[in-house]
Amino acid sequence: MNKSKYYKNSKYSFPKYSDEHIDFIAECIKTMTDEEIYETFTKEFPDVNVTLKSIKHLINRFNLEKHCIPPNTDKPWELVRENKVQCAICGRWLKTLHGHVESKHDITISEYKEKFGINSTQPLCCNNISERYSKRAKIIFQNIGVQIN
Repeated sequence: MNKSKYYKNSKYSFPKYSDEHIDFIAECIKTMTDEEIYETFTKEFPDVNVTLKSIKHLINRFNLEKHCIPPNTDKPWELVRENKVQCAICGRWLKTLHGHVESKHDITISEYKEKFGINSTQPLCCNNISERYSKRAKIIFQNIGVQIN
């Protein structure tokens, strides 16, 4: 099936991707977040006017997540990096797993953590986002007079 022809006939007004573009994104998704794919794609194909939203749509449209390689889940702490976290089910790299796990794999966050032996207090987001949320929480608690160590 010619993927790009199918995509051009869609109701969306996103850029017209060729099979080469789609295959490139399918390869990138194995190790990159959507944002990293977008940055790499714009460098590789500067002539294609693309947005992060259109990259995400393309990934969903052609189910490119199937190209991801599920990780070894014996060490779930290795799935979290500075700017990305890997889904233990499908292998997709994202900034946070909350919406992904519930929408793509139809399980709750609690079920996901239990299934892969992840501590219930462990955040399912990359370290950058976790630190940002932690700082915000501390400020909120300080503003209402709660002492945090």
